[in-house]
Amino acid sequence: MVRATPLGRELILRTQLQIIKKIYSKIPEIYKWDAYREHLPPIKVHMDAIAEALQRYKARRVERGLFHFRPKPDSVGFGFWILSPLHVPPSAQARREALRKWRRRCEKRAAIAAAAALRNRPTMDQVSTLVETKMRFMRASTMLYLAYLVLVFVLSCIIKSTLAHEHSR
Repeated sequence: MVRATPLGRELILRTQLQIIKKIYSKIPEIYKWDAYREHLPPIKVHMDAIAEALQRYKARRVERGLFHFRPKPDSVGFGFWILSPLHVPPSAQARREALRKWRRRCEKRAAIAAAAALRNRPTMDQVSTLVETKMRFMRASTMLYLAYLVLVFVLSCIIKSTLAHEHSR
């Protein structure tokens, strides 16, 4: 038995989903069938689960940056071509060069992500304004909450004294 890799599982799921979509699109007026309408909610749930799994596979694959898929044209058939920067002639020098390019691309991607994170980080002025606004809001909300608690306490005392007065008569 061959161990399936995440790339292989994603490829199988994508191919099967492509086949299902092409088969259903060729059935005339399937959307008008009562049986189709009856089973539409479970079909949508299963399709959403497959789409979510594919999204997770793709996120991991894109993060690594090793492989990407290109769908085959309809004339060729179902499936995908797997493209990779590591698909090079089988010489050791070409392989080393491809790995070096891949590492450089990953480093550039990490540098761009770090720069974006720094660019989106708030400055000290923004942080102090944010904290000040939150403190103002918290002071106002705290005061309202305390006023609410006092009001509830006073009303409960009034109700209790009224009930005690009623029972004493």
